[in-house]
Amino acid sequence: MSNGNEIKFEIDCVLFFHRTDVRLPQSMQRSMAAEAEASREARAKVIAAEGEQKASRQLKEAADIIAQSPVALQLRYLQTLTQISAEKNSTIVFPIPSSSKIFKYV
Repeated sequence: MSNGNEIKFEIDCVLFFHRTDVRLPQSMQRSMAAEAEASREARAKVIAAEGEQKASRQLKEAADIIAQSPVALQLRYLQTLTQISAEKNSTIVFPIPSSSKIFKYV
């Protein structure tokens, strides 16, 4: 009996199959491990290069600041000597020319 008011519907059903025990050949496992290691090494190189870039920019900024003041250079030099002597209990002898500009500010 069809009175013109037919109702149609469709049911789509998707079944999921989950298998956890997958065995890969040793050669495939080695290939996948080598690819993963190469990817990690590539990322590490990029990170290291970005760090080098950042460090070089900061060194340039520091050099520009120190170049503006000879006293700043002398203070940095003395600070470095202090750090060296603190790390190793030793005597450091270094020559400083008497005509050096650094004595002009000290």
